[in-house]
Amino acid sequence: MSRSSLKVAMPLMCFAVLFSGCQKRPLPKVELPISGKLRLDGVTLVDTHDGKLSPGMSILMDKGSIESITPTTEVLKDPLITSIDATGRFAIPGFNNMHMHVIDQADSTPVLARMLADGVTGFRQMTGSPELLKERRDGMLPIGKDAPALLLMPGSLLTPFNVGSADRVIDEIRQQKNQGADFIKVGLVSPDVFFAAIAEGKRVGLPVLGHLQEGVDAAQASHAGFRSIEHLGPGDSIWIGCSTNQTALLAEAAQHPAMKAHRSGFQPSWKRF
Repeated sequence: MSRSSLKVAMPLMCFAVLFSGCQKRPLPKVELPISGKLRLDGVTLVDTHDGKLSPGMSILMDKGSIESITPTTEVLKDPLITSIDATGRFAIPGFNNMHMHVIDQADSTPVLARMLADGVTGFRQMTGSPELLKERRDGMLPIGKDAPALLLMPGSLLTPFNVGSADRVIDEIRQQKNQGADFIKVGLVSPDVFFAAIAEGKRVGLPVLGHLQEGVDAAQASHAGFRSIEHLGPGDSIWIGCSTNQTALLAEAAQHPAMKAHRSGFQPSWKRF
């Protein structure tokens, strides 16, 4: 096999392995161990809206849910309730992790449990599929009530395998809209497909986000309506946008194997994915 053929074949084989791991399989229901009543005494509450601090407060929880928040001086001691002196500690609202690949795993329980222990109470799932969207519609996702909440999830990742043209990406986005996707995630596509996806996403009301494409200026993508750049790639566009020699570097980036593959009709190189 020639070196140029290997550049194309190896990424495709890697992507085939990735897709093979995303096949539908039974996933366990997440049920996290939940303790009984627990009280934090002397804790300082942080209001994340205005930064106000309220020291000397007690938070009473039962089975992982907050029952009451009162000044510690007003708490009636109960020997049946485990209490922890949290003086000098701070309590804040839960965090949202906006880039997770968790519910498509064979067993997501350990990851979800660790997220909850770290204070993450909501997450955006970045890997989606028609099967996962159907499971969510049917209430069959492997997420119990005592786990971080699933906030958003996409459909299938946009790649040359499913959206090789601007017309095809329009059909795919409409299909994902009907499947209940919350947003569209872009992997690696040609610039014309990329901007067609953004335009169609705006038309049907689905944010488009993911990877900034090779040879596409970040400001241009943002002005077109690209909502979020994940992983700062693929490619060099982010770094090029910081250069005083941006025009020449973008032109050079357009000659990378991925862009040549798009023009010639071959599948792109996934080296930079």
